[in-house]
Amino acid sequence: MQLVFDLDGTLFQTAECTVNAVRRLRGELGLPPVPDETVVRNIGKNSGQFLRAALWDGSGVDFAKVGERLRELERREVAEHGALFPGIHEMLKWLSQKHTLCICSNGSSEYISLVLSATGIARYFQPS
Repeated sequence: MQLVFDLDGTLFQTAECTVNAVRRLRGELGLPPVPDETVVRNIGKNSGQFLRAALWDGSGVDFAKVGERLRELERREVAEHGALFPGIHEMLKWLSQKHTLCICSNGSSEYISLVLSATGIARYFQPS
């Protein structure tokens, strides 16, 4: 049997990495902080919607440039501080002995690979 898991917010604690990346980017841009809840509430939206909610301050923000910088910062956060929810590693280890495990995500394949690798769970999933 195949079991399919969502990655962000189900296995992986996405919010912490994303909030930290947005904080850092807003600081780089000289923008005041936004509430963490604003960032978290917009995770999962398309990149344009997310950037407008997390970074727009009424000025002419170049979303193409800041979007790439946000991805860089987020990748760094994932690599350095990314974490699974408690008990996930053990659960996946156990399930992978009995089932084929797959990931479903709207993140890029690069992002998915980074999260799976950084958290040490890539071995439990079938390559796409």
